[in-house]
Amino acid sequence: MFTKIWKRTAEAGAAEEFEFTVQRQNRDPLRFNGQLQFESLGDQLTGYSPGDPYHTMRIYKMSSAGYAVIVEFHRDQTATFVEAATVDTVADVDDFFCLHAGDYFHHMVLDPDGETEQDKQVEQRVLKCYDRQLLDVSKHLSQYAPGVGLL
Repeated sequence: MFTKIWKRTAEAGAAEEFEFTVQRQNRDPLRFNGQLQFESLGDQLTGYSPGDPYHTMRIYKMSSAGYAVIVEFHRDQTATFVEAATVDTVADVDDFFCLHAGDYFHHMVLDPDGETEQDKQVEQRVLKCYDRQLLDVSKHLSQYAPGVGLL
């Protein structure tokens, strides 16, 4: 009698399926279910010069709780550096993007040896566009009362 119970195979639980998988540098992919709430494409901003590197920012409201936030650095049509995380609150969304500028921007140096005036101008344009995107994120987040979250 116990032999039958002991040898009975348990059915494996179904693996959770995720809507989104974001590949990140130096870390495991970020996987989550959610809905896109905000997107900013740096190459579509006023002041963007065609051919310059740019950022794409996205905010997703996760199905469980919290938000998935993603920033991509593009040198052309492909992302060359991606940072993504999950955060708990609207304030954390803003913090993620603001901290990204200080903590991760050095990973995306346009040209580490770039000392020419043209290199500096390109870097300044990219930084200005990123600052404009941060303002757009802040405006978007300010539409929601603290604790209410994104729609």
